[in-house]
Amino acid sequence: MIFTAERLQTLIGLSWKAYLNPETRFYPVFASLEDLRDTFAKANEKGMIMYLEDKEEMGVLCLSAEVESHYLQANGGIIALKDFERVAVEFEKRLIQNFTGFSFFTGYPSSNQRAIHFLESHGYRCFDRMLRYEASCSAVSLKSDGAKFHRLSEGFYARFMEFHHRLNSQMYWNAERIIDHRQEWIVMVNDEAEQYRSSGARLYEDGDQLMAEIYFVNDGPDEYASIDALLVELQRCSVSSVLFLIDAEATQCAEYCASLGFVLKDDYQGYMKVIGEVQVDEKQR
Repeated sequence: MIFTAERLQTLIGLSWKAYLNPETRFYPVFASLEDLRDTFAKANEKGMIMYLEDKEEMGVLCLSAEVESHYLQANGGIIALKDFERVAVEFEKRLIQNFTGFSFFTGYPSSNQRAIHFLESHGYRCFDRMLRYEASCSAVSLKSDGAKFHRLSEGFYARFMEFHHRLNSQMYWNAERIIDHRQEWIVMVNDEAEQYRSSGARLYEDGDQLMAEIYFVNDGPDEYASIDALLVELQRCSVSSVLFLIDAEATQCAEYCASLGFVLKDDYQGYMKVIGEVQVDEKQR
């Protein structure tokens, strides 16, 4: 269903209200209302927004899908201001009608306990527990100049694909997708070192500001030269601010980024479920 401009603005307003409240917040990160509006407008063009409204509750689910790979992502999670479970159950019914067999991905900060409780009690698997760090790109205090790294170019695609697949096999942004969308990415590599090293960030615009999110860092133990190299390149490209979701167990990486000037803003828990998959109670096995 494609919503009228007026109805779409209502859905965007509801979603932004939920995003601003830690108890109803969702992922991905939206830098501004304009950022959220742009995401919803693109989804609406493809008829990929679900909406629920009655006398007691309003709910929204903004989606993106890759049909061939049976991949489905919530670009804003299941959004509800009051009764999350009732909204989520209704949207799951609609997902089963339209996307059975798809792997459905969604995420929330731990402050949204109603969402977390529903997902963990309805067969979703938590595959990521991350800490969300942010920094002003121009203000970070670099420890090295990244001179041993260079930006990924065509002649180095084959080796990058080999190592990226081995080191990040579960990542949605595999090497093929990164190369296909290379205009959106900055990837730094050092293929002369004994251990192959790389780091990558995806670029996006928020109004007239260029932003970046660091997606992967493949470095040696206790060494973070690839982070410095990536930040040097982001500065050169006039990136305004940087987001970095760091694994909750990667304490040394988090401490290193904090020493550069990154600030802990929130946490993130990523969940997935195959739509329509029958859940077996462990007690019945």
